[in-house]
Amino acid sequence: MNVSKAVINHSAALIQGLNDLLSRNRDAQKGYVEASNHINLNELSKWMLDYSVQRQMFSNQLDMEIRRLGGTPEDGTTALGELHRVWIDLRGEITNNDPLAMLEECLRGEEQAVEDYDAVLRQHRDMPQQTIDLLNRHKSKIILAISQIKAMLKSYVPVEQES
Repeated sequence: MNVSKAVINHSAALIQGLNDLLSRNRDAQKGYVEASNHINLNELSKWMLDYSVQRQMFSNQLDMEIRRLGGTPEDGTTALGELHRVWIDLRGEITNNDPLAMLEECLRGEEQAVEDYDAVLRQHRDMPQQTIDLLNRHKSKIILAISQIKAMLKSYVPVEQES
């Protein structure tokens, strides 16, 4: 394989990895909205919607980075994300929209997101520094969300839900 084909293949693999992260962020954005829809606690619902907006921003940034690298951003979400949102709906019904259950689902999604970011960073160590910096910024904000979710889960005290 000549050098130009190797560069193209590496670039294509990086673009695919970034597209995977783009889809996962779209999943997270929709997942936070879905979880928020199952919660009748205004403050927690607002927190989830704020993270939904953040994941939309991550998606926009990934879209621009893919284009900057000469790729084409893919549309849509993942099948796994669609399934997870169906599970959120089902779990909401089973638990009578228990905020604890919704927080647990958000935690599960965020922990998977960190693994996904780690995989792309590990598999493409020679990607442009600008791309590495972008992914690390996203990952650090996701890790912060995980810490916040864990703190909420630890301090969670059931309260009377607003009607």
